[in-house]
Amino acid sequence: MVRPTRSRLLAAAVVVAVIATLSGCAPVVVPDRLLAGTWQSDPDPDGHRAVLVVGRDHSFRACGVPDPVLQAALGDVADWDHRVDLRGHWTRSEDDKVDMDANTLYQAGLRRTVGIGDELYIGGDFGGATLYQYLGDPDSGHRFTFRPTRSATCTLPS
Repeated sequence: MVRPTRSRLLAAAVVVAVIATLSGCAPVVVPDRLLAGTWQSDPDPDGHRAVLVVGRDHSFRACGVPDPVLQAALGDVADWDHRVDLRGHWTRSEDDKVDMDANTLYQAGLRRTVGIGDELYIGGDFGGATLYQYLGDPDSGHRFTFRPTRSATCTLPS
């Protein structure tokens, strides 16, 4: 018997939610347990990727996140020359959104206490489940997208 992967279960839930929404039914909520795990961003043209680890305990850590992804309304393009690592907590704000509140930022060997946050949208496409953030104006179509992975890691100092 083949067990469905977390990515496939999440993608199936997103497809059902889209169909339910288009048919006028209430959207299906993707369970938190399917959000927990490791996610990797789509690569930039130079192959850079960020990693996001979402914990079942509602903690998160992110490695190599380009500026200004957590404050994405500030720019249309992810700045891969200025990457940061983050630690914080997440909560569900709506059925299709996750609030990411970072309280610690690591950059250039320094650790700073911060209070920045934004939300990631829960979505899906033909490649499977996604967590994404609009960069700048949502109408521009620019997104920073994470997809489930088993091959990436994110280790931060204690």
